Amino acid sequence: MKTKLRFFLPLFIVAICAGIAYLLIKNKPEQERHKSDTKTLAVEAIRIERQNYQIVLKSRGVVKPRTETTLVSEISGRIIKISDNFMEGEFFNEGEALVQIDDRTYKAEVKIANSELMSSRSAFEQERVNVTNFETQIISAESTLERAILAYKEEVARGKQALNDWERLHPDRRPDELVLRRPQLATAKAAVAAAEALLEQSQRNAELGPYQVAAAKAKVEAAEASLEKRKLDLERTKIIAPFTGIVLTKNVDTGQYISQNTPLANIYAVDYVEIRLPLSNQQLGYINLPEHHRNTGNTPVSSFPSVILTSSLGLNVYKWNGKLIRSEGTFDPASRQLFVIAKVDNPYDRSKYDRPPLKIGQFVEAEIDGIIARDVIVVPGTSVRTGNEVLVIIENNKLQRRTVKSFWSDEENVIISEGISEGEILCITPLNFAIDGITVSATIKGNSMKNGGQ
Repeated sequence: MKTKLRFFLPLFIVAICAGIAYLLIKNKPEQERHKSDTKTLAVEAIRIERQNYQIVLKSRGVVKPRTETTLVSEISGRIIKISDNFMEGEFFNEGEALVQIDDRTYKAEVKIANSELMSSRSAFEQERVNVTNFETQIISAESTLERAILAYKEEVARGKQALNDWERLHPDRRPDELVLRRPQLATAKAAVAAAEALLEQSQRNAELGPYQVAAAKAKVEAAEASLEKRKLDLERTKIIAPFTGIVLTKNVDTGQYISQNTPLANIYAVDYVEIRLPLSNQQLGYINLPEHHRNTGNTPVSSFPSVILTSSLGLNVYKWNGKLIRSEGTFDPASRQLFVIAKVDNPYDRSKYDRPPLKIGQFVEAEIDGIIARDVIVVPGTSVRTGNEVLVIIENNKLQRRTVKSFWSDEENVIISEGISEGEILCITPLNFAIDGITVSATIKGNSMKNGGQ
């Protein structure tokens, strides 16, 4: 009995399982069949219109000062005082005394030069008086000479008269020297010679007078120049700021002895900064450069292209407005690009904008206003596919792939020159796969487009 049970029990279980499986298969639920709906592809579109478009050129550069110089001492001496603004990173004003050198020696030299000038002026005035005296002396000497000649002639006449009287009274005797008045005649002759010598000396002095006056005047001018130099050296004891700026590096301090031509500090101006921006040949075709020509007036700065400079500091982005003020005269031989110079006024002024200063050496991105392209077709850059293809929606809302040509593009837009016309409908939704003739459902500015692009 047990043997039969072990034999038939497995067969019984298998039969039960087979029956259950049959019932499940026979009574399985039927799958509902749904009719597939054919849906059109929904896209965004725009209607092509001609417009004027401001072309913006992108470049980048580094901020540089408009003027950077080294303050140098023109005299020697010990520094006795420095300005509170004579520190690295501090601002100073034009005309401010940044460094004071001990001036006592230079003040004494000014007094000595003043004394020398007064002495030379006195000598000059004396020489001018002498010239007048020489003229008077000539007149006096001429008068003296005339009197001496007259006295000499009188003595000659008296001698002849004495000889005649003697021969008449004493015909047999020879007259002596006293009778003939020979001593008086010699004295009169000597007086004539002395008067001639005095006149000659007076004339010689008068001839030399102008040269002596000129020499005395030259000494006065030399003394004036010496005094001017001493005064200038005294002024140079104060190192004056040549412009409004900021101290980059300071090389000296109070108590230090400096000699002539000692570098005191490196400074640069802060009234405006310049940024040197490279432009390619292609970019140069879309900008009116601020170029200067010989024999022509300068172009007003207001007509120069505007520039927006951008710099990121941490998570913040700051902008500064500037102008292109000039272009360099030659292309860079390495990059074959032309550099233009942008100017930003008052880069350290925070009165108008709450932003950090535009610092020297800072890297900036530049957006330069180029020409205005007039009456052109402008499309979003995302609507132009690889291979310069666009998708145009034609009659019956069908897509058509079309190849276009462009002459300008930036990060957002493309200016089309050929391949699409005003009034056509352009698909601006990016499609990875687009087949010619596929039907789409287009929306223009939130409104559904009707058949045929209506």
